[in-house]
Amino acid sequence: MSERVKFPLWVKLSLFGTLGAVIPTLVVGFGLIDVNESTLKTQSREFRLAIAEDIAGNMDGALERSKVTMATISSVLTGTELSEDQRIELALRLVEGESFVDRVTIYGPEGDYIATITQGAQAPANGLEDRVKDATQNAGFLIGEPALDAGGNLRVPLYAPLKPDPKAELITGFMEASLSLEQIQKRVEIVAGSRLSGIGESGGSALSVVDSKGRVLAHSDPSKRLQPTSFDGLLGQDISTLVGAQVAYSGESSDRQRLVSAKPLENLPWITVVDIPLEEAYASVSRMRTIVSIVTIVAALLALIFAFLVARRVTRPIEALVGFTRTLAQRKFSERVNVKTSDEVALLAGGMNRAAEELQASEEAMAREIAIRNDLGRYLPKELVENVVRREQDMQLGGARREITVLFADVVRFTPLCEKMEPEQVVAILNELFTILTEIVFKYGGTIDKFLGDCVMAFWGAPNPIEDHAIKALEAAEEMQTWLEVGNARWKEAYGITVELAIGVNTGPAIIGNIGSETRMEYTAIGNAVNVAARLEALARPRQILTTAATRDAAGDIFDFGKTSTELLTQGGEPVDVYEVIL
Repeated sequence: MSERVKFPLWVKLSLFGTLGAVIPTLVVGFGLIDVNESTLKTQSREFRLAIAEDIAGNMDGALERSKVTMATISSVLTGTELSEDQRIELALRLVEGESFVDRVTIYGPEGDYIATITQGAQAPANGLEDRVKDATQNAGFLIGEPALDAGGNLRVPLYAPLKPDPKAELITGFMEASLSLEQIQKRVEIVAGSRLSGIGESGGSALSVVDSKGRVLAHSDPSKRLQPTSFDGLLGQDISTLVGAQVAYSGESSDRQRLVSAKPLENLPWITVVDIPLEEAYASVSRMRTIVSIVTIVAALLALIFAFLVARRVTRPIEALVGFTRTLAQRKFSERVNVKTSDEVALLAGGMNRAAEELQASEEAMAREIAIRNDLGRYLPKELVENVVRREQDMQLGGARREITVLFADVVRFTPLCEKMEPEQVVAILNELFTILTEIVFKYGGTIDKFLGDCVMAFWGAPNPIEDHAIKALEAAEEMQTWLEVGNARWKEAYGITVELAIGVNTGPAIIGNIGSETRMEYTAIGNAVNVAARLEALARPRQILTTAATRDAAGDIFDFGKTSTELLTQGGEPVDVYEVIL
């Protein structure tokens, strides 16, 4: 009987979605009621007027500090307590400490140029104009006309007479301080950028500083500096009247759809103006849309929260399943995943647990098979075991004719060794020797046929064909002799003896297959090639590898061979050429 889902996922998602939609709808209703147009207008005017007062206060402060600096410099230059060089040096330090005034020019009582105290600007070439000199002398302090210097910076000259005694009428010269408006311009741009919107757009908001003649001294759009401007119909009265009355103004023009807030400066005949569209200033509809948008966002956030809760509810078991798949990938098939969500995910978890059980059973069967293969490999060649397991090996008695290379390796003078040592020591040495020789045979792709007392027989070319079987057999023989140097060092220390091998290698045809009976058989090689290899091993001296011309020809020029006596070995009554592999 198939399991049924008691609480489907789509039901869960629908329930949480419904809950997430009710609350935002209520919030929208309450937000729309809370709109107050009158309060909005008052706050908007006060906010824009505060912006104008901010800039006006900045500029009044700059001018006041510049006046103080000029008065201090005048006192220093007209004093007699210090030398002339000291007075100039002190005046320079005062200029360097002033952020708005970076150049002070000194003129004589007739307006002739004397010197410039500057942070780097060049001195003027001409003296002081008579009209400026006279106006300064009469007014005591004169603000000149703004102009751009050679570097494109807007400056306003400030003029004051030099008097040794401020209360006396005696004038010993004049002083011109160059007031830079660049910092005011930057302040205007920063304030406009942070507090107003639509800056730089056609018909958008603007923040400016205007003199009594209607010229723009600072503007949120720097390209409009020194351009004439007009606020006719916006300020309710002209600029000069507002400057003279020192009255702040904030009003609107329904004809031009603008809100203008203005604040005159206390120390300069200038005025700061904030000019914005009414649509921005009194955006009750925009406010309503904003509230609706906020409510919509809130609704979305709430929906997101609910969706997150649902997702966590759904993804926790899914994460458990993902972790379980990683566990299965690590072949830990005994592990199980526990999901109790009563939905499709629980069904999936159950299926994965059943799959894990089947994989565990398969893994255990594979482990048993591998163990059996390893056990069989102790008695049979590895390739033969694999062929038998894959059902690729012919299990019938008999064999096939193949070209192979046979190797016999025998321990020289083994009997005297046995007489000197305990049987356990002899067995230990032989096991260690045969283990290494077996690994060397396997390394070069050979097959161990059998162990004959102190001798090992191996062959190459069966059960799987090897094209260079003669080369592999000779390489294995050389490595056997080389390894004995390492083994003998240990046996000499442990048992006081050394072992030497005599090796015979021959290449030729042989019958490879199952030899024995139906109930007990052996996979081996039989033929004259095997016999010749065994006889070569018997003829070989300690640490010598003997082979025949057949093996030499099959191996090619890779090895060095030395010919021995041809009378040592015969085949069919004929002598056989015997060669020694030069180590």
